[in-house]
Amino acid sequence: MLPTGRWMASSSTDQTVRIWDTHDAKLRCVLEAHENWVWSVDVSPVGNYLASGDSGGTVKIWTYSES
Repeated sequence: MLPTGRWMASSSTDQTVRIWDTHDAKLRCVLEAHENWVWSVDVSPVGNYLASGDSGGTVKIWTYSES
């Protein structure tokens, strides 16, 4: 869950990270850059970075804004 509680990130076997709106359960964004299953996602304590890790050992760092 992102710091404001408004958005949630999920990992997927289709090589994507999905950002969901927790207020209406709608998909807001799909992040595509991995070449393997995305196994984990985590958000920085400050709340402006999201890290995703895949089954091949690659970690991607994403920047985002909740606006």
